[in-house]
Amino acid sequence: MRPIFTLLFLFFIGTIFGQNKIVGKVFSETSEPLENASVYFNNTSVGVITNNNGSFTIPQPEGAFQLVVSYIGYETISYQLKPDDATKSLVFKLTPQSNMLDEVVIRKQNYDEEWYYNLKRFRLAFIGQSELAKDCEILNPKAIFFSFDSENRILTAETREPLRIENKGLGYVITYDLVSFALSTEKVFFKGYTKYKALEKGRAKMRKWKNARQEAYNGSMMHFFRALQNNTLKEDNFIVNQFKRIPNPARPSDIEIKVAREYLRKYKVAINFSKDVSYPLTKSDSALAIIKKARLPKTLDALYNKNVTYERMFTMHDDVAVLAFENYLSIVYNGEKEERNYLNSGYSEGNRSPGPQTSAMTLLTDQAILDKTGALLDPLAVFVEGYWAFEKLAETLPLDYSPIEK
Repeated sequence: MRPIFTLLFLFFIGTIFGQNKIVGKVFSETSEPLENASVYFNNTSVGVITNNNGSFTIPQPEGAFQLVVSYIGYETISYQLKPDDATKSLVFKLTPQSNMLDEVVIRKQNYDEEWYYNLKRFRLAFIGQSELAKDCEILNPKAIFFSFDSENRILTAETREPLRIENKGLGYVITYDLVSFALSTEKVFFKGYTKYKALEKGRAKMRKWKNARQEAYNGSMMHFFRALQNNTLKEDNFIVNQFKRIPNPARPSDIEIKVAREYLRKYKVAINFSKDVSYPLTKSDSALAIIKKARLPKTLDALYNKNVTYERMFTMHDDVAVLAFENYLSIVYNGEKEERNYLNSGYSEGNRSPGPQTSAMTLLTDQAILDKTGALLDPLAVFVEGYWAFEKLAETLPLDYSPIEK
């Protein structure tokens, strides 16, 4: 079964930062000013720290961005910016973390073989398996603490401080304030707040990063949403088809599979998947044939609408952009081919040559709202699979990124 990936840190679209400023102060719950608190717009490279009075000034973005306020040992605040916030001074009061890692837990943490194994699994699920992922390094890995639920086979992680990841492939240091992380055999879920800081190197390095960032942008979810907003999907090499998922008639029902397993277990029949049971002669052969077919996918993808029109997936209501469609969208990007790492990652089925980058998208709500800049207001409204599931933190760009003009 192909792994499914849910990326839950905010997929807002980049925008131009205006001349207006957001000003404010950060205090503790006892009204003490917090110096060096981090204030930034989520998933961007725009951020500041507070002065000794807890005050800050930060450029105001044009769009629906989240302002994040964080300080080690305190609960992070995520604030949805409002249009009139530029006319007033914002005040944030931080409360001590209620789920802060106990010092006893920290002292008991053993950086043993099991911890390093969990770190490897965490890294693959969080940063990825791509070529860019090879150029990423978690600078403070020992801030991560793992817990494994053996009954449900779920690995969870929490941190005592924001993670710092150096991405030498794209030229950023990423600060990731992890809220939650859960990894099962089929799904990975993580949520947090992201801040980018550009690395500074010579001109040759900067040119290399510029090209690498453009390549990461091409075909990305950010690229797709911008092209959708600008009505330039065809010009930007996107093809969108529509499909639905239907039950696989070749796969036995869950009840048939359960009965077959109980029969084989009751009569202590060894399961031999290499045995040919095309023409079962006994009840054991019939049960084994059912078990072998249980490995088939539960559903099949049935394409029914090619080259989906904008009206079938995107509309405007009173100047509000709405993403709304039925079933699933298959989003094909013809501008670049898949990485070979993708073909070997488990996200793609079959032994084949690299083809166009193909992703699947479905809505988890009736519709998803985009603001005027193309920002997805509710990141939980969209679920993706395929190539976008393969591209993880290593491929992400700050939302204030601007691609190279054609």
